This record gives sequence, C-alpha cells and structure tokens, in this order.
Amino acid sequence: MNKNLILILGLVVVSAGVYMNTLKNEFMWDDEQLIQEDRCLKSFEYIGYIFTPKYWKTDFSGYEKRYRPLRALTFMAERALWGETVAGYHVTNIVLNSLVVFILYILLKKITGNLWGSFFGALIFAVHPVHTEAVTWIKNRTDILCCLFMLLSFWLFLNKEEKTGKNAVFYWLFSLISFVLALLSKEMALMFPALLSLYLLTIGRTGIQAVMKKTAHLWAISLAYFIFLYFVLKRNTPANVSGFDFLYMLGVAGQYIRLLFSPFNLQTERTFVYPVDYIFLGLFITALIFVFIKKEMKALFSFGWILTSMLPVVYVEPLISRPIAEQRLYIPSIGIALLLAGYLTLSDSFSWKLTNALAIGVVSGIAVVFSWLTLVRNTNWETPVKFWALTVSQSPGFRSYNNLGVAYEKAGAIDYAIKEYNSALEVYPGSTDVRYNLGVAYYKKGDSKTALEVFESILKEEPENAFALKSVAKIYEDKGDYITALEKYSEAAKLSPYDFISLNSIGVICTRLGKFSEAEKNFLEALKNNPGSDLIYYNLGLLYHMSKRLEEAAVMYEKTLRYNKENTDAMNNLGILYDMLGEKEKAVTWFKKAIDRDPGYFQAHYNLGNSYFEKEMYPEALGEFSRVLELNPGHKPAKEKIEKIKKISRADSLPAASIYSLNSVSWSRI
Repeated sequence: MNKNLILILGLVVVSAGVYMNTLKNEFMWDDEQLIQEDRCLKSFEYIGYIFTPKYWKTDFSGYEKRYRPLRALTFMAERALWGETVAGYHVTNIVLNSLVVFILYILLKKITGNLWGSFFGALIFAVHPVHTEAVTWIKNRTDILCCLFMLLSFWLFLNKEEKTGKNAVFYWLFSLISFVLALLSKEMALMFPALLSLYLLTIGRTGIQAVMKKTAHLWAISLAYFIFLYFVLKRNTPANVSGFDFLYMLGVAGQYIRLLFSPFNLQTERTFVYPVDYIFLGLFITALIFVFIKKEMKALFSFGWILTSMLPVVYVEPLISRPIAEQRLYIPSIGIALLLAGYLTLSDSFSWKLTNALAIGVVSGIAVVFSWLTLVRNTNWETPVKFWALTVSQSPGFRSYNNLGVAYEKAGAIDYAIKEYNSALEVYPGSTDVRYNLGVAYYKKGDSKTALEVFESILKEEPENAFALKSVAKIYEDKGDYITALEKYSEAAKLSPYDFISLNSIGVICTRLGKFSEAEKNFLEALKNNPGSDLIYYNLGLLYHMSKRLEEAAVMYEKTLRYNKENTDAMNNLGILYDMLGEKEKAVTWFKKAIDRDPGYFQAHYNLGNSYFEKEMYPEALGEFSRVLELNPGHKPAKEKIEKIKKISRADSLPAASIYSLNSVSWSRI
C-alpha cells in the first residue's frame, strides 16, 4: 500500500471518527421542520417540484425561504432510506464531511505538490471544532454539500487546464456541473468564480484578461443565479433592511477570524463583538498586507480565500436573526488548510530533521486538541433540552429561552416550558411568536381558558396572525362551538390561498355538521395545495364512508396508504369497507395488516374477531376478543361476544382457544 493511499485512509478514519459520537444525537432545532414536517419529502413524486420557486414560496416548511433544493433532495432520499431513524441522517453528514476532507486533500496536493503539507492541512480541517455546527446539526448539510461541489469543481478545473481536446472538454463540463450543484446546495457558491479567479491571479500567475476569459462562464452563471434568487424568488437584499452597522460588521469579521484560529468557547447564540475581535481583524489585515508586499502568493491566496468566502456572511448575515454562526466558517476554514499545505514542507535532509519533528509535533498536538474539542462539542448537541439549557447558560437571550421552552414542551415538561417562555418574554415582551408558544403550552397543559386569552391578545395586535386564528378555532372546536370555529378557520384560510390546514379543518367541521357537500369541496381544495397529504385523503375517505360512497372511500384510504404506509386507521377502515361490500377475505387481510403494524390497536382486533365470528371460526374469534380485553379491559362488546362464544362452546363442545397476539391499529378520528 503506497504512502498516498495510507494518508487518505487516515484522513477518512479521523474525519469520521471525531463525529461518530453524534450517532446518538436527536433531531435538533430546524431539523424537525425541514425533515419530519415537510410533506413533499415523503414521496419521490415531488423530485421535480422541489426545484420550482412555488415549493420554496408556499410549501417549504422552513422559516427562512432559502433556495437549497439539493439538500431537500438528500432529505427526500433519506426519508425513504432511514425513515425517522435520526442516526441515519448523521451517518450521511459524516460521510459527506469525509468526502470533503478527501477532495480537499487531493486539491491541496494538486495546488502545492506538497504531500505532507496537504495531509496536515486536510487533517486540521477534518478535526476543526468550529465545524461541529455544520456537521453535527443535520440541516446544515448545505455547507458541506456546497463545499464538496465547490472543491470538486475547483479540482476538475485545474485538471482541465492541463488537458487538451476531448479530455479538456470533459473536465470543463464536469467542473461546470459541479459548480451548479454547489449553487443548488447553498448561495455561498456565488463566490466560487471569485475564489477561482484569485487562485489564477496569485498561484496561477495569470493576467487579468486571461483570468476573465477562463472564468467568464462561471461569472455569467453566478449573475444569472443571483438574478433568479433575488428577482424570481424575491429574496430581500441588504438594502431593504435598516440598521446596518459598519463597525459591527468589522467586529463580526474579527470574531469569525478569531474562531478560525482560536476555536474555544464555542456557542450557538453569538450577538456581541468584543475588543479582542477587532485585534484579530487588525492582525489578519496586517498579515494580508505583509504577504501582498512580499508577493507570497500561496499565503496571499490562503488569506484571500478566507476573506473572500467570508464576505457574504459578514456583510449579509448581520441583517438576519443569527448575526454570527459558526457553521458559516466551514468553507472559509479551507484557507487554514491552504496555509499549511503551502508552507509545511517536511524535507528529508539531515539539517531539517529537528524542524520536521517540531513541525509534526506542533501540528499533531493541535490536531489532538481540536479532536478533543470536537468530540466534546458534539455531546452538547445530544438532545434539544441539553443543548438549549447549555445555550441559555452561555448566552441567555430571548431566542435561547424560547427554544429551551420548545424543547421542554416537546419533552412533555409543560411547566418548565411555560417558565422559559415567560423568561423569553421578559427579554422581548413584544414577541408574538413567543406568546403564541406560551398559548400552545397552556393548551397542552389543559388550560384552554388561558390559552384562548393569549391567542386573542395576539389577534388584537395582529388580526391577520393565521397561527393564532387557527389556535382560537381549535379551542372553539374542542368546546363544540363549531360555528365560531368555522368562522375562525375561514378567516385563516382567506389569509393564504395555500393554507391546506385550515381548509382541511373546515372540511372536518362541515363533516361533523353533516354538510357533506361543503366538506368535500374544502377537502378537495386542500388537496390541490397539498396533493401528498395522507391526512386529507384519510378524512376524505371518512367522509365518503359516512356518505355510503364506499368504493370512493376505498380509493381514498388506499391513497392514504400510498403516502403513509404506517396509517393503520386507513387499513382498519379498508377492512370495514370490504366487509360491508361483502368481500370478507379482503376485510380479514386489511385487519391483519393493521394489526401487524400496531399490536396494541384493539379496534382492529375486535373487527378481526367479528370477521372470524361471522365465519364461525370461534377459537380464532375468541383469541381476538380476549386480546381486546387485554388491551382495553372495559370493552363491553368484546365481553358480550366472548359470552356468546362460551355459550356456543358449551353447546357444541368446542376445544379451548389460544389467545392470539397479533398486531393492531389506533382509530384516527376526524
């Protein structure tokens, strides 16, 4: 095995090893929205749709409507592969990160021709603690994907420069494709033409005119993509946001540089800049000027990479809710790897042996410390409660309190959630989002009166707050005041033509009120906006079922199972339908399927028992009814059926029946 292959294997093992302890971590923060709640990621039939502007404007479940379809595509594939198994998503991030390390190593070697320098540069990148937010937090895969395809495009471009004829065209084409994939991963890739041009001007020692000729196609694509983002998708530009602070921007840049070279005290919520950040910025600018004067092209490219790739996050990101985020340093940190690859040269000559040992010792020591910091930081992301409790202790603020409240709420600790929401409101009393969360917590606690007061107070300030309207409607629906609930749901539906949730709720209430025609109209309208919703298909199936439109009901239940193979209610109801249609064997099959999915669903056991009873399969029926009583001791119909079977048994001397332990379902009511 040659030296190069050994080094590559070592890098892959290390880069994967420092993140193996993330496999037990749960979904975090936006992960649930982007992965679990996005209905379009449940089926491959939406592959084309996730590339359209409509998806990102209306159906994307994330808070910030950023066009990143490649990440969505990977989540779609993982939904099919892993389902709800969180470890699988972490495996994907680990594999992608290891691929980045591998591509970085071969790119560094291509640029510098320095084997050991490239290895140590890639090694430091692989274990850098500042990357934990990009690798450990699943949704930040965008940074990894973007970096992967940028580096691949860079490497292919350099190979193209060495080729002629068809080979050159091949490398040029795949470099272009890789660049497009980087853009589809994250808009950070818009800076790639600038980074490539910087390389050609420095290490490549190419004239400006030649550089523009070589990179013109990349600049053209970047411009077209920028126009698409800001005019087709209508992303807000910095000019539309007030309160821009140039001095603060410099502090942000300094803090990013400090984190690159001194990645200690990592934390999620960073809003303040400190005097030391300006010192780091000053040192960085001084070093940049020095290498420029000295014409140290490798160092100039390294510093230039850091500065150029940081420009978008320094200039744009202070204008959004997270002014400083460690994940945004994933791509800029390549500049450090470039520095090491360019200057860490291990000579075989006798006079360099001490220098070699010292260099290896220092870099190896840094790698060990960085690895330890990364492993420790990964554990902070294990659960939402642990993560946000730590964040509150490090940086108490409105969002950290709020998110800790959300974590407690999802964990079922409602009183703790209410406490954190109130702490968030002490910091930011005007936040209707936090007040809404507080209302939801009171509702889950069973205090609908207080919840209603909270939601109505929000509506006094924001009459068009759709979330508050729907929550008020839900409370009135629970009370049985369907008229008021219908009014509130209708108001919410008018606010957005794509609000399938309100339309579905209107359909449910109309069904309860016996307004079947109106209910069907709203369900069908909801399906137009969310054609992959198993819930809407199921409710439509119930409507047809209640309307005695049995064949249509069966079609709706089967469509429900097409989008949610775990919906045991649909299976159970299909069994009931086929029994009503006289197709007894099909009915038994569906009851068994429902039971196989959920062994504790007593309704399916009861229905299967009835099917056996009608077929005079009394031992089997007795087994099912006995199982019902194990699961629900107060089930009177099952008791009555058992008594009937006992009478028949005494009359006919039937053999004793065993108690079957099959699988069952839970009723999904409207």
